[in-house]
Amino acid sequence: MGLSYSTDLIHWTEATTTPVLPRRPGMFDSRVVEPGPPPILTPRGIVLIYNGADDKLVYRTAVAVFDRHDPRKLLSRSDALSSSQRRNGKKLARSPTSSSSRACSPWP
Repeated sequence: MGLSYSTDLIHWTEATTTPVLPRRPGMFDSRVVEPGPPPILTPRGIVLIYNGADDKLVYRTAVAVFDRHDPRKLLSRSDALSSSQRRNGKKLARSPTSSSSRACSPWP
């Protein structure tokens, strides 16, 4: 997932040459990383809920936090937070939920 900026909301420029939220081999977001709802600006950072999919296209939801003053800087990233569903919609697969608070907390 990249980062872009615009002065007129019509023409956009890439702000980085590498993704600010890259795919992670072997993880739940190894194949797809895509934004969810609009980011939330908080005093501690910019919170982004995003969708990730593994190599079998099983989608899960997670949270990433970026620096409030420099959104190119990823501060933290959670493990998958939700159950998942296969892309074809026919098979429902539930992901195991970690019992640690770190897995559900977007804060480092």
